[in-house]
Amino acid sequence: MFTKSRVLLISLFAATVLVPVFGYATDDVPKFSDYPVAVFTGKHANISSKKNDSRTKEMMSVLAGQINFAGHYIIYYTPVREDVILTNMVDVKTGKYVGLPDIYNSASAITDDYREDSSLLIINVKCQVDDVNCKNVSVYFNYTNGKFERLKTIMNK
Repeated sequence: MFTKSRVLLISLFAATVLVPVFGYATDDVPKFSDYPVAVFTGKHANISSKKNDSRTKEMMSVLAGQINFAGHYIIYYTPVREDVILTNMVDVKTGKYVGLPDIYNSASAITDDYREDSSLLIINVKCQVDDVNCKNVSVYFNYTNGKFERLKTIMNK
């Protein structure tokens, strides 16, 4: 049986050793406020093309939209098939497509989180049941100088 002094000792141990180890584990997780950027307020690029194809129309529509990432980019989604959605990113200053991290090429379910006034991009991968090589992770990227820098990967359950 546990005596009062033993319970007190165990509680003290938990408070001094376990709480600092587990309680502050999220302190080093990147936050949007850690990667601020100014939001571009100028005129968005204009696509002048004689092509009247669906891709040109899509780009014109996207560029008319609102900046949603890293100050002057728009991340948007294009359905390819019923079960496949392509994630794209365009620079509103230049009207050019920008490459996204390779993790988007995964066959797993992906959600992402981003802000117009931050260069932080968070990609959450949720594995499909039949994908034994996949890991449920959240991957944090900073988009700086035209490149995605991987900051941190956190394993999820």
